[in-house]
Amino acid sequence: MCVFFVSSMQAQDKVTIDQCLKAYETNVPYQLQFASIDDIEKVKLDLHQATLLPQTMVVGQGTYQSDVTGIPITIPGIQPLAKDQYRAYLEVNQSITDLLNKDKQRAVIRDQSVIEKSKNSVEIYKFKEQIVEIYFGILLSDRQLELFDLSKKQIGAGISKMDAALANGLTNKIQVELLKAELLKVEQSEDEILARKESLIQNLNVLTGLTLSKENDFETPFQINGFSEPRPEFALFDAQSRWLEDSEKLLDIKLQPRIGVFGQVGYGRPGLNMLSNNFDSYFIGGVRLMWSLNPFMTKKNDQQLIKLQHTGIQVQKEMFVLGQKLKDGQIDGQINGLEKNIEKDDKIIQIKDAAVENAQRKLSLGTMDALDYIQYVNQADIAKQQAAIRAIQKTKFQFLKLYNSGL
Repeated sequence: MCVFFVSSMQAQDKVTIDQCLKAYETNVPYQLQFASIDDIEKVKLDLHQATLLPQTMVVGQGTYQSDVTGIPITIPGIQPLAKDQYRAYLEVNQSITDLLNKDKQRAVIRDQSVIEKSKNSVEIYKFKEQIVEIYFGILLSDRQLELFDLSKKQIGAGISKMDAALANGLTNKIQVELLKAELLKVEQSEDEILARKESLIQNLNVLTGLTLSKENDFETPFQINGFSEPRPEFALFDAQSRWLEDSEKLLDIKLQPRIGVFGQVGYGRPGLNMLSNNFDSYFIGGVRLMWSLNPFMTKKNDQQLIKLQHTGIQVQKEMFVLGQKLKDGQIDGQINGLEKNIEKDDKIIQIKDAAVENAQRKLSLGTMDALDYIQYVNQADIAKQQAAIRAIQKTKFQFLKLYNSGL
């Protein structure tokens, strides 16, 4: 799906921030990472399943012992057992305890996979803020380029009026040349912003896997509707807590006696007949019980460790929520400050534009020189640039506020 989306993104196509975020989420490297976690989980489950199958082993031994079983009387035809004895056997064991507890053990394996996926989701989500910064950087570049066009028109109008004044003998040629030099300076600034835009687009392509260019039309979002999903950090905290809960259940398994069935087929001297000194085959089958007492001595410490880990996760969660609330308050403060200034921007721009128009009239009459006119144009340009920056920043911070939500 990602390949089709990339190939269909042609020049002049409209681009939205939602498209970029969705493309980022489906970018191949991140999806491969999720697939890798699934593959690792499958291998671990297969390995665990293999431990539930009957365990087979082959044993061979030769011993020499200081004494042997014997009868204190001599019986014709029966020789005393040799002190050197030999045995080789095949043994098959089937654990009943592991079979009864397999679901608990498999749950821990799955919990580990969920934790790794949640960590991956957290890392992916962090980059969304970077995409927002890049996207709004592109929008700001577009707005600045538009303002440079306006500045060039104003300077061009000034050149036309100055040419007319020159033709009427109201000014000198150097005044015209000064305006042309200012026009070149604006074009230099325009080239710098265009280069910055292309660099930002390239960074966006790297993160999203798209093939965008400066020819694409990047839309300004007027309705903030992104980042509506819950923060993945909470899924990570929940997954870690679930893993600890399931791990604690495994402590009870360690306390249980290990019960299993086994069968043994062997050949040795002696066989099962302890009175025979000959090599013979034999078979043994039955039930085996083993009970380790060590887990009883370590259980309290194991439980205390899990309890401390639970506490650590809860503290991390509370610190995360606190950090997000602080960041939310900072964003609100920035938005409020921008809104107050934005209310005044239109009035400032209106006054500056009127001053430029008045300067143009003076320029045509030869009552103002080029440097003074350039100053008026630059002041109007600065006011518009600042207004554009504030408008873009406000929308960006609104996006970041929503990004910061999900609490």
